[in-house]
Amino acid sequence: MAIVRPYEPPPDYPLDDRPSTVYSNPVYRNPRLYSSPSTHSHYDMIRTRQYPEIAGLSTQDRTPSLRSFSSRGGEGREAGNNNNQIPTRHPQQRQWSSSSTTSFHDTPFCPSRLNPNLRNTPSRAETDRLSQVSGWTSSGVASSPSPSPSLLLRSAVHSPLRSESQQSTTYRKTLRKSCPDLNESREEERRRRRMKKREEREWAKKDLMKWRLDDVILWLQEIGEEEWASLLIGYEIKGEDVAKWDEEALAKFGIDDIATRRKILSERDKMIKKKGGKERTSLFDIITRANGDQVVVVETPLTVRDLIVSRHSSGCLAVQKVAGSNLPLEEDDCLLEVNSVPGEQFTSPLMLTKLISDSGGRPIRFVVLRRARLCVHPEEEITRDSSSGVSSSSPVHHSNEKLYSLDRCGANRMRIGRWAGFRFFPSPLHSQKSLAHSRPVALLREHMDRDSIDPTLSVFCHGSLLHSVQTARLFPDSKHFVDMPLTADPDVILDRWARLNEKGDVDEETLVHFVSQYFDEPGSELECIYPTDFKDKIDSFLSLRTPFKEWAEQIHGKWPVLTRRVKEEILERSNRCTLIPLPYPFVVPGGRFRELYYWDSFFTIKGLLVSKMYETARGMILNMKSLIDRFGFVPNGNRLYYLNRSQPPLLTWCLNAYFESTGDTDFLREILPTLIKELHFFDLHRSIIVDGSTVPLYHHKVIARGPRPESYREDMHTAANVPEEDRNRLYGDIAAAAESGRDFSSRWASHANTFHLHNTRTQDFLPVDLNSIICMNLRLISNMFITLEEHENAAEYDRRSKEMKEEIRRLFWSESQGMWFDFDLRSNKRSHRFYDSHLLPLYADIVHEDFDLTRVIDYLNRNGLISEPGGIPSSTVATGEQWDYPNAWAPIMWIIIQGLRKNGAMELSRNLTAKWLTRILNEWRRSGGKMFEKYDVTSFCGREKARGGEYEVQEGFGWTNGVVLDLLMTYPDIEPTNQECPCCQAN
Repeated sequence: MAIVRPYEPPPDYPLDDRPSTVYSNPVYRNPRLYSSPSTHSHYDMIRTRQYPEIAGLSTQDRTPSLRSFSSRGGEGREAGNNNNQIPTRHPQQRQWSSSSTTSFHDTPFCPSRLNPNLRNTPSRAETDRLSQVSGWTSSGVASSPSPSPSLLLRSAVHSPLRSESQQSTTYRKTLRKSCPDLNESREEERRRRRMKKREEREWAKKDLMKWRLDDVILWLQEIGEEEWASLLIGYEIKGEDVAKWDEEALAKFGIDDIATRRKILSERDKMIKKKGGKERTSLFDIITRANGDQVVVVETPLTVRDLIVSRHSSGCLAVQKVAGSNLPLEEDDCLLEVNSVPGEQFTSPLMLTKLISDSGGRPIRFVVLRRARLCVHPEEEITRDSSSGVSSSSPVHHSNEKLYSLDRCGANRMRIGRWAGFRFFPSPLHSQKSLAHSRPVALLREHMDRDSIDPTLSVFCHGSLLHSVQTARLFPDSKHFVDMPLTADPDVILDRWARLNEKGDVDEETLVHFVSQYFDEPGSELECIYPTDFKDKIDSFLSLRTPFKEWAEQIHGKWPVLTRRVKEEILERSNRCTLIPLPYPFVVPGGRFRELYYWDSFFTIKGLLVSKMYETARGMILNMKSLIDRFGFVPNGNRLYYLNRSQPPLLTWCLNAYFESTGDTDFLREILPTLIKELHFFDLHRSIIVDGSTVPLYHHKVIARGPRPESYREDMHTAANVPEEDRNRLYGDIAAAAESGRDFSSRWASHANTFHLHNTRTQDFLPVDLNSIICMNLRLISNMFITLEEHENAAEYDRRSKEMKEEIRRLFWSESQGMWFDFDLRSNKRSHRFYDSHLLPLYADIVHEDFDLTRVIDYLNRNGLISEPGGIPSSTVATGEQWDYPNAWAPIMWIIIQGLRKNGAMELSRNLTAKWLTRILNEWRRSGGKMFEKYDVTSFCGREKARGGEYEVQEGFGWTNGVVLDLLMTYPDIEPTNQECPCCQAN
């Protein structure tokens, strides 16, 4: 009696994907396998020997059992055979003769890996064992009526008339012929192994910058560093990180062995070189080979028809023709980088065409190398392109020759512009939308790959040494370290630092010893000198009232204390410090500010002119000229770490003030081209055209790659909670705020009441003061051309000044409020928050024709800005920053007072002067003769100190001294305010 029970396959076998209970493996789904009786026999034999459980043989008694499957995949049943009988089947029959038949139309189970011994001839012992279990004799005679096909095949193969080798060969051939999937299974296995190896080597085909963590680990295993590969599990490491690895980074992962670290870095460099086919050409070599002298970053949308490019000798693509209108790209521009992809990777113009096509109208960022059009031979014939208004002649740049003077260039304004490096803006007929979105955003003079040729920057501006010193807080002020001169060449210092790091982590004691050994004290690269034009007594002070007379003499006596000159040895070894050498002595602000500062210099020069120190004032102007000749602009200060930003461009004001005091026409003629050159920098790299206009306006914009070196800790703290991908943008906004001169203020944030420095977005604002300054510069340059009888050039700059004046009224002036406000580019509206610099249009003489000054005064009264006892505060919001309430600063107070005076508010101007001077005088008395950079205007007794900022209030102070002396000469009969101080009343 047969016992029927459900078939239960072993749990290790995979399930068939069909709704059948038959368990199969995809390897054996070849229908040819079951096309002949011999196939079934071999399948039976193979299945029984390799997996007896599937054949129905239990592990204890090996008793065979029969399975019944419906041809339609029905439920399987298993029956025990107590009589040790198996179904009879003739070798030529295709179906089992027993009633309990198994149809193999459904694919049965077969293991994916077969025993390789099955291809060999079975031994006699195995045959006897099978015959005993199944009831067959070794000779192939069955005890049951019908012999098994598998044993019949065995009998045919193992005939005694054949040799052993012939039997084995015949068996293998028969097996391959009757069961071809055995060969296929092996090929499938080989293919699977090859696919696995190929997949494991996929990292070798990928670009390094596209690697994931798995790729990094597989690469480390490939180079024999399995132990260290396991250390990286858990880190979010990508190919971008591998490209930046150095020995210091690997040491942080716990790879202490120096040889291992160097091996990993060496293998990485070899792989990069192998992938590139050749070693990457440095930007320095590309720029040198391409014979260009200006690197410009532009951002503009393009269509595939706007540009025609071709391969350049530098290895990058070059612009052959600009077909589009008003694009910031020019012919012969070498594309060093496109959307952060190195230009060398664009091996065909079609690659750029595809990138432009895929951009879908979005702006594309280019870093291009071009030849700056700075000067032209006077004999060169100049033709004007009517479509763009720019000369079409090819200028010749002479790097070893001075620029031609104005009189040699003649009266042609285009010749002047080309010679001075100035590009005139297109006429209003051009597309406004194209101009609004096609704007250059940065310029790096000389070489873009600057760090690779100046090791001084690797010491003071970035790198592990700067990071270690600043984060260890060896000095209270971050600026202290970056102002320290080196005692050896920077490459020697970097080598010693690298050797020190090879020994392991540098502790604080070792770091202090290293800094004390290789660095000198800040300021030691400068020497204090006595100005040759300094006079002990100034006759104009005799007309002042007491106590202002004695006070003015004391301030006048501070000029020798603040005058500096670069030491001779620094001129010979300028690479040992961050100071940029200047040819003439200069006046420093004082305190931590040991160098010349740009916009400070105008207010200092105003004081020097009062003190009759004309040579010192002239030397400071020439110093700024030398900086423009070298860098194209005046940096924030003459330090290397200030080279990514400028400050409000007041050199035009400086020259105008000097000319008004001396009448030196020759000096005016000498410096005027420098003013045009600086204006060209702001036109090209700080300008923007708002939709609906064709007149350029200006904003502060800085491209930064990390924290400011002089405020390293402070910037890192500010950006601590900002996503890493947004930090460079924030660093740029912070540096742009420093370029504005107002670092820091709620002015550069979206919401003043919830202000925090990480919300700074300086580059999104068009500031009133910067645009007023440049508009005034255009008018002053026009007046200077009139003085030099260059009337055509004077008319051109006068036209630009008037156009910009109207644009300032349209965007900045609020008719409802009666005040100018900054324009927010992000929200496309005015900010409607007051800051003292919003009054600068009064001094710049750019008020509109129907302007009513009483409206501005009413605004000041409504907001309580005039009622403060010490002057007008920087803002109405107290945020704790130094350019917010309650502080006031000498330069802006001077501009406000002079602006009110220019527009007829004489009484208000005089009253503010008395308040401001009394406030400074009282603190000068209380502090024992000290002049400070800023003051708290909520009192004028000196009891309340100014506060806020990244450092303590500094004493000196250059621009405060200059403003006080100039205001005393403006109102020589003024007397101190006698009103009682609110601070004193409270106490």
